[in-house]
Amino acid sequence: MKPAKFIFLSLLIAIVLLAIIVPATLLGFQTEEGEPQYSVWASGAAILVSLLTGIVAYIIIYRSLKKDTKKFIGALFGGMLGKLLIGMLAVLLVAFFDRQVINEFVIVFFTGYFIFTAFEVYALMRNLRPEKTDTSEIAKDTKVSEANENK
Repeated sequence: MKPAKFIFLSLLIAIVLLAIIVPATLLGFQTEEGEPQYSVWASGAAILVSLLTGIVAYIIIYRSLKKDTKKFIGALFGGMLGKLLIGMLAVLLVAFFDRQVINEFVIVFFTGYFIFTAFEVYALMRNLRPEKTDTSEIAKDTKVSEANENK
């Protein structure tokens, strides 16, 4: 999957997540004063951080995959580690500056982190598949593999 398509689909996933989380935050539990108990900005910031780290990691891994496929696993784990470290830095910054919203930030961030990581792995694995558009090539490869098995 090309990076532009990945970015577009990631933005769609982020919009769906926001469409689920923001109304739940606004209409959810309220304090005695009638204000929402959960913070909309913390939820939005958590999704934004997980979205941006996912896009940056995908582009870095995609470029390394195009250069050398043998280093794919190292690049994949390096990208995931980088995403996790940036996410943990964001969690620490939110905990340091606004301790009241840390719970919803952490829950929404890691939910987004796992969703975007799963989508990133899916998109990267699609890049590893050989592209065959001609069905005769597939049939020929099947016959060759069957002939090798019979030997």
